[in-house]
Amino acid sequence: MEPIGTNIHLRIPPTPPTSLIILCTWLGGASPRRIAKYTDGYASHFPDAAILLITTTLSDITLRSFSAIRDRLAPARKRIAQLIHPSSGFNSDSDSPIPVLLHIFSHGGSNTATQLVQSIKAADPAAHRGFTSALKLVIFDCCPGDSSLLRSYNAAAVSLPSPTEQPFAHFVGKSVLYPAIGTISALQAVGAMRSVEDLRTELNDPALFGTSARRFYLYSREDEMVRWQDVERHLREGREKGFVADGVRFDAGPHCALAMVDEERYWNSVQRAWEAKILSRL
Repeated sequence: MEPIGTNIHLRIPPTPPTSLIILCTWLGGASPRRIAKYTDGYASHFPDAAILLITTTLSDITLRSFSAIRDRLAPARKRIAQLIHPSSGFNSDSDSPIPVLLHIFSHGGSNTATQLVQSIKAADPAAHRGFTSALKLVIFDCCPGDSSLLRSYNAAAVSLPSPTEQPFAHFVGKSVLYPAIGTISALQAVGAMRSVEDLRTELNDPALFGTSARRFYLYSREDEMVRWQDVERHLREGREKGFVADGVRFDAGPHCALAMVDEERYWNSVQRAWEAKILSRL
């Protein structure tokens, strides 16, 4: 994959792409090796698709303003427009847009995805309509959960340096992380920062991703960072709003690692969701 911006990479197939896959990765533990498991999987199962990878960093969640995040995403917005309508971008009426699959991992990816789409909308409402008309499937991978302080800490702690390879850095990071998460949680509670509950609401807002895109949830009973009950609650709330929503629940599999635990079931589920086949009776 070729870098096109800060923490943004793009893979273009040898022939003109027939679809666009956008991956917004999770925060803790999203190493290049683990991310490659998904980019390689998509390249194998969707060889004619363009793949846009947007990775999330801790500063995106804790330090960067929304405007700074949206500035960082400018190269992604530009390439999305070019890929959906090769002739003239989002606002083309001369050709049919290629379909888009948006794959969101955890709360880090949820934050990135919402900022990406909101920035498209803020720049040009017509461009946003063009994007939502091309968007066919949104995959929620191990998300969304709740605003539990402990689960937020556990999710962020995965981003710390290894305790065996960098023990001092791990100790320092751990000693400041809990107060930082506590401060963020307090600010969220009084409305000074966007909370996980705000994120849950936004992800089910018809004004964000539109109403025509199907929604598909991949999650696990074993996930210690995002409870399966919270994922299913979000799925049901989406259905109540009129979305076509479905999901597959894995009995085993840690957070954002379902493809490592049961690769065949995972990719079969993704493929069938893309083909709009019924997957479950949740």
